[in-house]
Amino acid sequence: MPERRAHLSVHAGRRCRALVLLLPGGQASGDVPMTVLDPAYLRMLPFAWQLRTVGRGRIAVATLRYASRSWDGEGPPLREAREALAQLRLRFPQWPIVLLGHSMGGRVALRAAGEPGVSSVLALAPWLPEGPPEPVDQLAGRRLLVLHGGADRITDPDASARYVARAQAAGTDARLHRLDGLEHTMLWRPDVWHRLAGAFVASATSC
Repeated sequence: MPERRAHLSVHAGRRCRALVLLLPGGQASGDVPMTVLDPAYLRMLPFAWQLRTVGRGRIAVATLRYASRSWDGEGPPLREAREALAQLRLRFPQWPIVLLGHSMGGRVALRAAGEPGVSSVLALAPWLPEGPPEPVDQLAGRRLLVLHGGADRITDPDASARYVARAQAAGTDARLHRLDGLEHTMLWRPDVWHRLAGAFVASATSC
């Protein structure tokens, strides 16, 4: 069987001056490939469209599709996100990078925030499981916004609140926006998620 590989797609025009890397969700464990029809991957595509629209040609959008959709103890998704960032820095060395991740991808974005070139992080309903506290020191000098639905039953909005409070205590410019009545998949009122994401990215990139 051929080796599974991550796939990075990039949409960048001549007027672009900032970049967003979209990181889809996944699952905690297992060996499940992420295909182009994976719901977690498809969920990122409307965000890509929204950000290109908001940016009016000044925001490039990259979308990562993992080789495997499983976290598996800081395994493929986090490693592949860091590899994608290294590729993007080589291609666009002067551009600030915003990380946008949903669910498990939110955890990936938070963990990868310390990579060179990253200026801001937007975590949508991030997966922050019980156990040792997730690190926050890598967010130093970055902006962080966490959006979490108040009716989320997959990931915990209270865990997001605790994470943001710890990041703020460490000196990070971090905020939480709890979306009352909204759930994890972002299929109910997707316009709210897209609008808030677009506003944050536009502000973070000055585009």
